[in-house]
Amino acid sequence: MLRRQILGLLSQGRQHGYALAKEHRHRTWLVGGSGNFYRELKHLCSVGMIRLASTGTAGDPRKVSYEITSSGKADFMGWLTDVPEVSPCPESELATRAPLFFLLPSDTAISLLDDWKRCLWRAIRRLEDANLAPGSTGMQRAVCDTLVQRRTRHLSLELEFVEELKATIAAEREAKAEVEAVAEAPVAKRALTRARS
Repeated sequence: MLRRQILGLLSQGRQHGYALAKEHRHRTWLVGGSGNFYRELKHLCSVGMIRLASTGTAGDPRKVSYEITSSGKADFMGWLTDVPEVSPCPESELATRAPLFFLLPSDTAISLLDDWKRCLWRAIRRLEDANLAPGSTGMQRAVCDTLVQRRTRHLSLELEFVEELKATIAAEREAKAEVEAVAEAPVAKRALTRARS
C-alpha cells in the first residue's frame, strides 16, 4: 500500500523525501516510522519505479529529490484503476484479536477492552484535529474530508464493538457465576446439615 501511495504522490511531480513523507501523513493520516518510508523509497528506486531526480542542493545536501518513472506510472495507474475482489469480512486489529479474548480471565479482557476504548477515542480526537490536505481545494479537499468522515465512522463502529464485547463478556461472567453458585448450593447445604447434627 505504501508503495502505491508514494507512486501516487510522485505522479503529481518530483519531490524530495521529507516533503513526500510529510504529504503522505497529511493525505492518508497513516503514521508509520520514517524508516519504513525511506526504505520504501530506496526499494522503489532499486526496482525502477522511481529514480533520483537530484542528489541534494547546495543549501541542504540531504534533500534528495525523486521522480516517478514510466514503469512506476504504469504500475500506479494499473493499481488505481483496478477494482479488486473485496473481502466480505475485512478485519481490524481488534476484530482479529477478539475471538481469542476467551483465553483471558474476564476481568482482564474487560480491562483490555477499556484500554482499546481509550485508544480508539484518542484516534478519533486526532482525526478530528487533522487537516489531511492543507491548502487543497475542490475535489482534492472534498475527497480528504470524505476520508476523514469514513475513518471517524469506522472508529465509532469499533467503539460500539468494544461495548458489545464488554457486555458479552460481563454477561458470560455472570452466567458462569450463577452456574457455580447453583453447583455449590447443595454442597453448602449438606455441610450445614452435617454441622447441625
